[in-house]
Amino acid sequence: MEDFYQDLEERFLKKTKKMGNIHGCVAWDGYVNKLGYGVLDVNWPREGAKKERAHRLAYMIKERISHNDMPRLDENNNRIECSHLCLNKTCDNSEHIKLESHATNQERIHCKGQNLLSYMKVCFIYKLTLFCHCNSSFFWHRDSPRLAFLYVSLAA
Repeated sequence: MEDFYQDLEERFLKKTKKMGNIHGCVAWDGYVNKLGYGVLDVNWPREGAKKERAHRLAYMIKERISHNDMPRLDENNNRIECSHLCLNKTCDNSEHIKLESHATNQERIHCKGQNLLSYMKVCFIYKLTLFCHCNSSFFWHRDSPRLAFLYVSLAA
């Protein structure tokens, strides 16, 4: 199975390119659906052929899970989805993708659209934890020593 994921990752990476922004976003350079998400056809060993959104596929490759193994509901039976911590829906960097509830993802999207205090840093990432000042929410992602700032008004 590891060979499958290595081949899939190679195929996936051929369709991506670094965006050159300070956040380390990775853009999809392949087919994009009408909603603006990258899509790749994957022939899973157990599930067969499936069209996968690129950001979900980035998460699946990183976690070495298949289409059917992707969690759909959290412990409270809330729908969960792959969310972009960088607020850039074209980004396919697996370090920017987190599984969370739909409601939590919508809160972050709300913050992005507020343009609150656009002259100062509103949301920022510290150790890949997103701190959002417009609703005092904290979104855990993954520990890392880097510090980067997101400007709500500039987030794609």
